[in-house]
Amino acid sequence: MDALTNRQAAILDYIRCEIIRSGRPPTVREIGAKFGVTSTTTVQDHLAALERKGCIRRDGSASRNIRLAGEFAPPSGLPLVGRVAAGRPIEAIENLEGYVSLDSPFASPEELFCLRVEGESMKDADIRNRDIVVVRKKEWFDDGEIGVAVVDEEATVKRVTRTKDGVDLVPANDAFSTTHVGPGKGFRYAGQVVGVLRAMRPA
Repeated sequence: MDALTNRQAAILDYIRCEIIRSGRPPTVREIGAKFGVTSTTTVQDHLAALERKGCIRRDGSASRNIRLAGEFAPPSGLPLVGRVAAGRPIEAIENLEGYVSLDSPFASPEELFCLRVEGESMKDADIRNRDIVVVRKKEWFDDGEIGVAVVDEEATVKRVTRTKDGVDLVPANDAFSTTHVGPGKGFRYAGQVVGVLRAMRPA
């Protein structure tokens, strides 16, 4: 493979990071905005060079048609992107720790990621310490669903319910208290828990 220029390497790294972070590739305009390039033709030229060098492929004419190729393609499986607290919130989930291989029973696995649970606040919902939860990326939640909430850049898994002045994060363990999140607390929703993976524990 021909060597990449610095700009091509940076664009390739950005594409990979966006696929890991959001589950989808960036558009041409998003790439241009990231690198301060106003000409979509210039971005297309960089992508064409990456395609010729075997780093990416482009499928059809959709706006998000970039796929990583060859040695740059991600491993099979769902990305394990960090830890989430079932107890006290911990640092937000950003770092890729690896991949979880499984024959996914879920539709659209590209919309999924995994997190390792720390704590026992959701044990009565059968989510326990050291379990891996499978999360479907969503920016909104149905009232009462179990999901990953991020508050002031700290993440936790709880049952999420709306109140008249904010959101309640409700544990599934009587030893833990409900956390109320009022306006201005930097709340965002990372996604719904749709599965739990667990290794057998000794009796």
